Amino acid sequence: MEEWLRSDGRHRDSGDGGETIHPRHIRIHARVFGRVQGVGFRYSAVRVAKRVQVTGWVRNERDGSVTVEAQGSDQAIGAMKRWLGEGPSWAHVDNIEIERIRPRKERDFVVR
Repeated sequence: MEEWLRSDGRHRDSGDGGETIHPRHIRIHARVFGRVQGVGFRYSAVRVAKRVQVTGWVRNERDGSVTVEAQGSDQAIGAMKRWLGEGPSWAHVDNIEIERIRPRKERDFVVR
């Protein structure tokens, strides 16, 4: 395993209170539209994010959409993007807007 990973596959603490940012990690900002509120989307997103080992956050928006920021390896972000296109079983995703943004230091994937 590479030096920047702990034995459990998570980022090693940089000692400054945050996590290090691996130079190959990417971060996306996504808006998911459709029937995505009231269907367990946020909490399902947390479970998926932990499973594929991405960090970031998810929140409901006033317009009925869900916003997600996710950060991890190219492969992990690809898996997260595929899941965002479907969501949990009761959701119906109509559209997703995704942009790549600058990575940040963080430890977990949380509901905001």
